[in-house]
Amino acid sequence: MKIINLTDKTVNVTTPIGIVSIRPSGTICHIEEFTSLDYTDQNIQFYKIEYGEVINLPDTAYDTKYIVSDEIRVIYKWRTDLISPIHAARQGDKVIYAGFVGF
Repeated sequence: MKIINLTDKTVNVTTPIGIVSIRPSGTICHIEEFTSLDYTDQNIQFYKIEYGEVINLPDTAYDTKYIVSDEIRVIYKWRTDLISPIHAARQGDKVIYAGFVGF
């Protein structure tokens, strides 16, 4: 199976035989975001964010999984080819920031 990382960060997965690093593919799948000033109160500016289309999400491909953000995976919940990291790797009570245990 091919795993393509559509995020801007390396994803490290802790396995029984070591850490597997999945580097960004160079294509970032993201949600369009539009920010505009909503109002000002006591000289503090408050902004609103509106979301648009999902950008750079490829069509499904045989034997391929795409790493995307949780938000995109939830939007496209019917797509079984979209994955995102789950459960930070732990050593006892300590979180190992090197990676995740899977997708």
